[in-house]
Order: sequence, then structure tokens, then C-alpha cells
Amino acid sequence: MPALSRSGLSTLVVAAGTVLLLAGVGAYVSNNIWFASRAAHALPVAKVSQADANRQLRNVLVRAGLGADTLAAAGVNSAKTAEVVAAVRGVLLEQGTSLASADESHRASTVLRQQLIAKVQAGVSTEQDRSALTTAESTIASADQTRASILSAAIAAASADLSAEQVQALAAIRSLPADLPLKYRVASINAGEADTLRAALGEARAADAVDEPPSSDTQTLITNYDNNQAVTTANSNLTNNSVAVRTAWEQAVGR
Repeated sequence: MPALSRSGLSTLVVAAGTVLLLAGVGAYVSNNIWFASRAAHALPVAKVSQADANRQLRNVLVRAGLGADTLAAAGVNSAKTAEVVAAVRGVLLEQGTSLASADESHRASTVLRQQLIAKVQAGVSTEQDRSALTTAESTIASADQTRASILSAAIAAASADLSAEQVQALAAIRSLPADLPLKYRVASINAGEADTLRAALGEARAADAVDEPPSSDTQTLITNYDNNQAVTTANSNLTNNSVAVRTAWEQAVGR
């Protein structure tokens, strides 16, 4: 093998040095990426503040039909109210993160869905838009299922601390429209009867606004409901216990 010239030898040495340098840099970078990855995984997960947890608890109680006035109407006293709130808080300690994720997913997908529907209706949607709409609707359905499951768990946990009569009253309240006065929502009536009662109450308010009596049929219908045993009991509960129950509910939920 011919001997290398001085210049050739120098070139070879420089090249070898460059390879070693690059190898060292690569190892350095790789090690730092590895350590950075390890450090990232070691970072503590940010905890939900107590105030945020309390806000979520308050929201879930209302969504589950377990607000203070609802509990009072169902005959739940202040001591049991604190137990109900504690039971629902226990559910959220385990599933609160999942519920928050489902709520956010539902909100974002609903906004996106509305935007995509507008494009479809305007006739300017693309195939990608229509595919995204299908995905958004699927995401909303999945989030709905998650939310319903967690709310059902909250209701079940709360019901374990209540009597059968109180559980039945709360179920009746949840089944009827929120714009119907609370005392009537404990009655065992169907949707059609609720609509008739709502219309009668609206007519009575309109008549009262002009200082005239409602029709005899309307007055009779309302009087019959007012004399219903469940409605009478709920009205008495609201009159006598709502303040104490609301105080206990607020204290148990916290700020």
C-alpha cells in the first residue's frame, strides 16, 4: 500500500476527528432527549383546585336533580342533605376528570357541528367537512353517554342515603319539565298532563295580571293539583325546610 502523503494523512485525521465529534454530539443529544423525556414523565400532574372541584360538584348536583330546593321538596332534611352531597362528591373524586373531559369534548364538538351544518346547508361543504361532521356527531354521542353514566352514578350514590319515598319524589321531579313549578313536579303525572297544567297556570297568571279570575275549568284544574297529597306535602316541605336545607347544601358543597 503506498504511503500517505503528509496532506493526505492530515485530511484523514481531520475526517476521523469529525466523525468522532459528530458521534459525540449525537450521543449528547440522544442522552438529553432521553433525560428530558424522563423528566417530562416525572412531572407531577396538576391537581384540580378545591374551588374547581366544588364548582363541578355544584354543577353535577343540579344536573342530577339534587339541588337544594329539589331535595327540600322531596322531603330531605338538612342532615340528609349533607350526606347526599358527600355521596356525590365521592363519585366525582373517582370520575370527575372523566366528566370534565366529556363536558369539554361535548362543548367543542357541538360548536364544530353547528359550523359544519351551516356549511352543508349553504351548499359549500367539502367531503372533508362532511366527514368531520360525522366525527363530531359521534364524539357528541360518546360524550353524552359518558355524562349520562356519571350522572346516573351520582343519583344512585345519593339515593342510597334516602328513603324510598324521597327517591320516588326526586325521580318524579327529574321526569317533568323544569319550567313547571317545583311543588307540582312531585306529582305522578305524564308529559301531556304536565303540558295541560302548565297552560292552566299560564292562563291563571295572565288573568291575574289584568285583575280578572281565570276560567272555572282552569281554576278547578289548578285547585285539584293543589289538593294532591304529594303536591301539598312538597309545598309544605318547601315552606318549612327549604332555608335549612339550602344552608346545609351550601355548606356541604363549599366555595
